Amino acid sequence: MLLIPVLLPLLGGLVLFFLKDEKVRRVFGMTIVLVASVCAGAMCLSNPGGITLLTVSPGLAVTLRPDGLGT
Repeated sequence: MLLIPVLLPLLGGLVLFFLKDEKVRRVFGMTIVLVASVCAGAMCLSNPGGITLLTVSPGLAVTLRPDGLGT
């Protein structure tokens, strides 16, 4: 699931090459960035235990989790 906010802007950037109108390009680019940000935020908030990015061994994992600073 964490792949969606990474691939969405990349694919959107490829689509931008084919759009000719400048206003359409700006609106499309901003929409892609906003959708990717909402997807990343939703994934972070839906999993309170954190998101594991990499597991090296059973006792060592790289995890993103909220620290409680904003609560």
